[in-house]
Amino acid sequence: MNAFKGCLVVLICLLLFVTYFPGQSAAKYPEKPITIVCPWAAGGMAFLMAMELGNEMEKILGKRVLVVSQTGGAGAAGAMYVKQAPADGYTLFQAWIAPFVMVPLQNPQIGYDPLKDFTLLAYMTENPVVALAQKDSPYNTLKEFVDYVRANPGKFFKFGGGPTLSVHSLFGNEVFRNVGVKVQGVYYVDSGAPMLDLVGKTLDVSFHTFEALKKFPTIKALGVFSEKRYPEFPDVPTVLEQGLKAPTVKSWSGIAAPKGIPPDVRDYLVETIKKILQDPKFQQKIFNNMNQFLVYHGPEGFSEIIRRDMEQMKGPVQRAGEMEKKK
Repeated sequence: MNAFKGCLVVLICLLLFVTYFPGQSAAKYPEKPITIVCPWAAGGMAFLMAMELGNEMEKILGKRVLVVSQTGGAGAAGAMYVKQAPADGYTLFQAWIAPFVMVPLQNPQIGYDPLKDFTLLAYMTENPVVALAQKDSPYNTLKEFVDYVRANPGKFFKFGGGPTLSVHSLFGNEVFRNVGVKVQGVYYVDSGAPMLDLVGKTLDVSFHTFEALKKFPTIKALGVFSEKRYPEFPDVPTVLEQGLKAPTVKSWSGIAAPKGIPPDVRDYLVETIKKILQDPKFQQKIFNNMNQFLVYHGPEGFSEIIRRDMEQMKGPVQRAGEMEKKK
């Protein structure tokens, strides 16, 4: 009987230990380097931004944070790589709107669901799509460009934005479709490449972000796809105030992990990343160096943004797919 009571006491103690010290995985985590998978090319803005986040995480976690590039399929290759990685908190995904919204809408059989197959950790940055042109072009707003196209029916006009399913390309297709003018879309592997063609004057208009204004001094902004003007760029009118109809979702990024990472490791990562992203100095650094607006949302807010953007982009993605079939 005494032996039974002793075993019972030991069992109760073990249960209390597990209750108050769940898993102990966060206490040991991390024990080795962490990898952030960037779905875009090494050396690009997205990759460098992931490196900046990794540098700050190293200071808190005490382990190296590596950034690797896993490109392909408008970011889907990187998403699949992380989905299939061990759910231990050592592989993270720099999620962007293309692989988490556009690709699943275009191909529901892609092999992953951003809301079911990943653990969302933080919504990190956003940047509105901006219509851009050469400074010496004869139009200063997107509406003036539309009028210019209409006034020159014999000319061939082209725009660039990146991959077919990038938010930049989709917005270009939508705005010209809605006003009924023919401007041919030219598609690229990433969103940075069309800017070189715009500077080289082989494109008439390109769709990118405010970052391009800092990087390329010979271009100007024709309009921003947003509900309101940005205080940092007060002279750039919104596309809506120009009387043009188009989506207003942002080009955003966030951080996610494979589904099923230990809850305490998840919570530790959420708090670590939140602390970094809410630091005013880090926010200013990201804006100054990359012209990305750092806007923090936690896991629930990130999930809501994905749902909202999927709803707004259903039509544009479907129409883009129909255009591809006609080619």
